[in-house]
Amino acid sequence: MINIFYDPNYFKRKRIFFTKQLKYSKFIVPYYRLCYKFNLPVDSNLIFSGPQQRINHLLKTFRKSVYVFNKIRYDNHYIVQFDEFGKKQLNKILNQKKEGQKVVVGPLMDIPSTKELVDYTNKFTNIKILVASKHAKKNLTDEMQLNVEPKNVFVCPSGIVSNKNIGMKNEERSGALVYFKKRNTKELDFVVKMLKDRGIRYKVINYGDYKNNELKKIIDNSKIGILLTRTESQGFAIQDMMARNLPLFVWNMKINEYGGYHLTGSSVSMWDESCGKIINHEHEFEENFDIFLNDLDKYSPEDFVKAELTYEKFEENLLKIFSSF
Repeated sequence: MINIFYDPNYFKRKRIFFTKQLKYSKFIVPYYRLCYKFNLPVDSNLIFSGPQQRINHLLKTFRKSVYVFNKIRYDNHYIVQFDEFGKKQLNKILNQKKEGQKVVVGPLMDIPSTKELVDYTNKFTNIKILVASKHAKKNLTDEMQLNVEPKNVFVCPSGIVSNKNIGMKNEERSGALVYFKKRNTKELDFVVKMLKDRGIRYKVINYGDYKNNELKKIIDNSKIGILLTRTESQGFAIQDMMARNLPLFVWNMKINEYGGYHLTGSSVSMWDESCGKIINHEHEFEENFDIFLNDLDKYSPEDFVKAELTYEKFEENLLKIFSSF
């Protein structure tokens, strides 16, 4: 079926022995090595970055007998990252000079590597690029002027949950979860005032300052989520909120300043109207927030996740990509 290539060094960080923060501790390294040696997902509380979360979801999706990790067995190859490791794997595949080989690469790569990969896709018809959102495809094909053919770029977001694990049962939800990520603190002050004026209890979650299991408990006990974030490539924490059926009020960010480029984007990479309400400006927040609060019964973001963001859908989409070229 598919050979899947990944390397945990992509999200490796500098570590020390003595620290109160586990994510910087060397004591956790043997556990990581053991998990990745046997292609096992790590505990969610020990995931500290988006790329690491992506690999964890990858392992949960494809740990089946018809897929292999970091070995060449089949003619279909998925390389999740295009760094030194990914380039080495691609060259191994190309050096086989075997007919019928297909290669999909992405979405983890920096801008210089993206440009290099585009050159490969223009030279070889059997190499394609995978991105995590429609915005990312537009960035690549329309805005970055990289001479990439749209037919060589496929949108395929990672799955975030198994179908069988979707279904919010807690009926005693109350208050608001405010998810704050790299935005202006004056905007946060405005949001907090809006909540206080309405007597709504709230919990502010700052990006990078929480454990994943703690965040899930807060999600499950909250009645609404308010997103005050920058643009997201996929946004796993936000999609976890959707999977746990939390209606979202999104103060959107539409511009992504990245690597010298001025790109379009969104605070929510995957979305439809069943997930909540998106606004773009402070005055729109004031005009729409009470309407959102009165319409909570009509939102069911878990239905959107079931349709678009499960492990099963991820597997289906990746197989479709390989069968399409």
